[in-house]
Amino acid sequence: MTLLGADAQATVDAAEEHHGGLPEETPRTTGTVSRIAAVHCRYARAPGQHSQALRPVLRATLPDVYDEPMRRVAQLLRERSAIDKEIAAITHRPMTSGHLGEWITAQIFDIQLEQSAVAAGIDGIFRSGPLQGCTVNIKWYLKREGLLDTSESARLDYYLVLTGPPSAAASSQGATRPWRIDAVFLFDTRQLRAEQIERGVKRGTASSVVKRQWAAAEVYPGANPMLPISSRQAELLQLFGAD
Repeated sequence: MTLLGADAQATVDAAEEHHGGLPEETPRTTGTVSRIAAVHCRYARAPGQHSQALRPVLRATLPDVYDEPMRRVAQLLRERSAIDKEIAAITHRPMTSGHLGEWITAQIFDIQLEQSAVAAGIDGIFRSGPLQGCTVNIKWYLKREGLLDTSESARLDYYLVLTGPPSAAASSQGATRPWRIDAVFLFDTRQLRAEQIERGVKRGTASSVVKRQWAAAEVYPGANPMLPISSRQAELLQLFGAD
């Protein structure tokens, strides 16, 4: 086992392990681990023995690790954390797509958000416009993959869905999910539920919504009389569009 640190390095040539069965008079050992830079230990069968028991391999070496990519990722995460902290200070909510989507939507569409972030199925209420007084569940999907998380709440009137660029629901390997708003959709919950029951598809998490339903629900950049978008609202939404 090798312990590596910035301030000190020590090689442990032997170690004793206990897995229960200690004498009752054994003193109890307590301590606080304040910092661990790296720990590595490899086990193998003892040379020349056929026993299945494994023993620590002394002075085992670490596999090849390229420092530069790791350092760069760590640096980027620190920068991202600083940005997340600044955004959270403005929105007064944790920096996630769900919380940020609710905050953006509330500003643009004049929605009074629920005080509790865990209100069952309902994120807020429209304060003005043609949907004044109606309850709403807000979603922000960084890619539009034809899926929608739905609720069975009897109090919920509408889903207001922000999406990034359209994309097939496939492997995410090598792909990115940019923080963009390319389109906005408004679904009547009761109508959508009835149509899904008629289609015989599952409801709830990642429920299927077909292209014609997305097209009928679009309120931006298209137009929809259920929720007309003013020039000012369109201008604000464009701030979050593609560069």
